[in-house]
Amino acid sequence: MTLEGWGWYPRGGGEVRLAIKSGQALTGVDWRSPPDPSEFRAISAASRLPEHVSRRQAARLRERLGQELPVEQVAAFGLDPGSLVFLWGPRAGFDALGARGKPAEQVADEAAGAYLTFRQRRGAVDPHLADQIVLYLALAQGPSTLITSEITSHLLTNLWVIEQFLGPTFQMKGNLGERGEIFCQGKG
Repeated sequence: MTLEGWGWYPRGGGEVRLAIKSGQALTGVDWRSPPDPSEFRAISAASRLPEHVSRRQAARLRERLGQELPVEQVAAFGLDPGSLVFLWGPRAGFDALGARGKPAEQVADEAAGAYLTFRQRRGAVDPHLADQIVLYLALAQGPSTLITSEITSHLLTNLWVIEQFLGPTFQMKGNLGERGEIFCQGKG
């Protein structure tokens, strides 16, 4: 995947080029171990804003996370002004967008806070990936287990919808808003 152009509200205009190769059969996964913090990276990006915006976002990330996480400043180009902080690693990503009147430090704090909560709860999969990946686990061959840092209402809805089509497929431990473990016997 290649980022060809940044897009910011309201005009957008971002472009991503994606090459897709034929896939293999889906097999179950065991994602219960949290990823190592050394596998995470971060960017601070800004478009059509003073350079100090991305510098302040990056500085605040380093302040909150120490030197354990490399932070790269990126000069983004787009039709409209915008800023972004994005942290990512294995099976997890955390972002925050700038907005008019929102301090750069607050943007960094939002992304850093989500990352730190993920680490503190010892999740192996972030909440957004968890609610997206469950369909593939249901279609995989064999059992899957994952631990997410937070059970969301979107995850619960996706589990319910999938089971309307495939029948009982999932078991879950945990409560809404808390760390949770999901078991799935794939139907593939």
